[in-house]
Amino acid sequence: MTLDEKLAITRAAASRKKNRAYRRSQRNRVIKRKVCILRKIGGEKHVLSWSRGGEAGRFAKGKIHCSCHMCRIKSYDILSHSDRKKLLAAQQQMNEAVTVTFF
Repeated sequence: MTLDEKLAITRAAASRKKNRAYRRSQRNRVIKRKVCILRKIGGEKHVLSWSRGGEAGRFAKGKIHCSCHMCRIKSYDILSHSDRKKLLAAQQQMNEAVTVTFF
């Protein structure tokens, strides 16, 4: 292995190192995402109740929801795009059938 190859490997490893600024930006990104979720759910009052009056760092750890059926929304809980289109088409056919029978 030549010296240039060793330097290239060292530079690649150094570029993957996560420094303090990277960790800080990731933490702030997570906090911002969770605050936005809470604002959509219940407004600023909801954010303040979760953050205990302003401790934004509380959002960096853990989850901000419970797993009950009222709080969680999974992909299998809502209809897919194709299923919604099929349902809409079926409803339109039913409306046309009812319109035709009455007129």
